[in-house]
Amino acid sequence: MISILVKKIVNFIATESNIEDIYYLDRIRYGVEIFISEGIKFFIILLISIMLKRLPEFFIITVLILGVRTKLGGGHCKSFARCFIKTTGIYLSMYFLSSIIIIPRFIRVLILVSVIATIFTAKYRTKIKAIEDPKVILKLKLKTSFIYLFTYTLVRVVNDSVYINLVLLFGTYMIYEYYMNNRGKSVMKNLMKKFDLRKLMSGVLTNASIGVGEAALKSSSIFFWGEVELPLELREKRK
Repeated sequence: MISILVKKIVNFIATESNIEDIYYLDRIRYGVEIFISEGIKFFIILLISIMLKRLPEFFIITVLILGVRTKLGGGHCKSFARCFIKTTGIYLSMYFLSSIIIIPRFIRVLILVSVIATIFTAKYRTKIKAIEDPKVILKLKLKTSFIYLFTYTLVRVVNDSVYINLVLLFGTYMIYEYYMNNRGKSVMKNLMKKFDLRKLMSGVLTNASIGVGEAALKSSSIFFWGEVELPLELREKRK
């Protein structure tokens, strides 16, 4: 749906502006796709937040995403649907958890120190390459840490425990996501290589799939209202 809309907009721009450079058009496509996909997610989550009466929490998380997460980086989904589900789930879970938990003062300090330490030890990069200029990196660290600390200070002044919990919880999540995205991958890769987990997983999936398939063939229909195409061998025998 989104890809079709993006294609129509890009074709319109190319026709009306007489643009033939495919590389330039693809850069336009990239911008249009970001604008539409992120805009849809933003407004839907905004509407959900308004209905749940969580507008302040929505803006707190959004500020932290724009001011901190976009600099630190994090995980990404390969499709719009998955991204939308994950993003909505994160917002809603943060709304819920910030309302029910109690964070002791010691843990608050520990989280704040951990977030700032992560910001100052993080490896910064764009989507294309790592940032190597020390001055640029220092500015990013100072700006990012200021945004987080300013947001925390602001909610402390308001003195609302839900908002305070939210800033701390989302800070913790950003730390987790950063390390999983940067170091977690290498750890998993080493484990997969050491214990040959790919082969093990393949064997488990194969046996499970064969078992499920054989069980389904012994019945007249699958559990829900749908039918999966029969294996090739059986399809050929039915001809």
